[in-house]
Amino acid sequence: MANATLETAAANVTKALNSTDVSASFGEKILNNFDDIIMDTPADAINDYKPGWGSYLKISLIILKVGAIVAMMLMGIYAHQRRSGCTISTFILLGYIIVLVGMCVSDLTTKFIAVFYGMILFANYLNFLGLLVILRNVPTHEGEKLKKQTTPYMWTMNLLYLTCLALSIFWVRPVCQHQKVYPYCMNWAACLFLVNAVYNWALHASNYGMKWEGSDAIYHKQTSKFDIFGTKYHDKEGAEFEMTTEKLQTTFTRMMKWYTWFQLFVFVYNICMQILGRLTLNQNGSLACLGGGNQWEYQSIWGETFVALHIFCLITQAVMIERVYYSIPHSEGLFTKGKKNEIKEDSYV
Repeated sequence: MANATLETAAANVTKALNSTDVSASFGEKILNNFDDIIMDTPADAINDYKPGWGSYLKISLIILKVGAIVAMMLMGIYAHQRRSGCTISTFILLGYIIVLVGMCVSDLTTKFIAVFYGMILFANYLNFLGLLVILRNVPTHEGEKLKKQTTPYMWTMNLLYLTCLALSIFWVRPVCQHQKVYPYCMNWAACLFLVNAVYNWALHASNYGMKWEGSDAIYHKQTSKFDIFGTKYHDKEGAEFEMTTEKLQTTFTRMMKWYTWFQLFVFVYNICMQILGRLTLNQNGSLACLGGGNQWEYQSIWGETFVALHIFCLITQAVMIERVYYSIPHSEGLFTKGKKNEIKEDSYV
């Protein structure tokens, strides 16, 4: 009995000492809803990391790649604007330009975790939106059926994105935590991309329910602010023609092949990043946390590389969007040389 009492007392003393140690180390503890301690890296643990030639090479590659993509996207915005005025395509292309430039600026200046998270979540949403706009605006009777089929998914994903945003604002914020420099909400944003990729593959396996034959495949000459195909096309000699089912099928098929294969690549890429971030980044001290856990600071080439991987992931998504919303329609002659089409607010939406 006496031994048991002594063991209990010893356990209580040890627990008290451990609690004191934690309080002494972190001062006034700030906990999130997972009971993780939000903290900065102690000053004596921060390295004086000096970027080497690898860092300058990385920056040069990112700037060159982003510059080329932004230039192509600006041409895409101009082409869509000239053909149909300000449409959803303009918003998607402009959104990716903002994301790419924002990520580059963040990498070169103060690295606010919330900014990185916001850009990643926004880019993933644009990827989802870009897919839905194509699937829901095929101007045939089959396209109308596809639009109805994708409606539940559209509302579900919009709700999930809003939920993810709300949780990251009011519940588990994008900040550093004790021994967890990679926030949970980063994983949530990646999961939403993965869900969209799986949905894309499922539809692609069924050919999107499109047979492209019979009366259901007849092209309907209608335009709207969600239109991406236009009503006319021109050949290499510049001769202009009315849009046909054959041209629509060719363009749609090329677009969706690019979307599907790029989604597969980014899917694998994303999974690798999340595993690295969750299993290795938290233990190897490659990123320091500053500003109340709100900022990252590079501590090694691995920390810098890990953040760069996120930027290259978004660059890959941007290349896909640029191909689907500009390069492919342009090569198919969908951006006619005539006057822009009149947009009807009450038309095919």
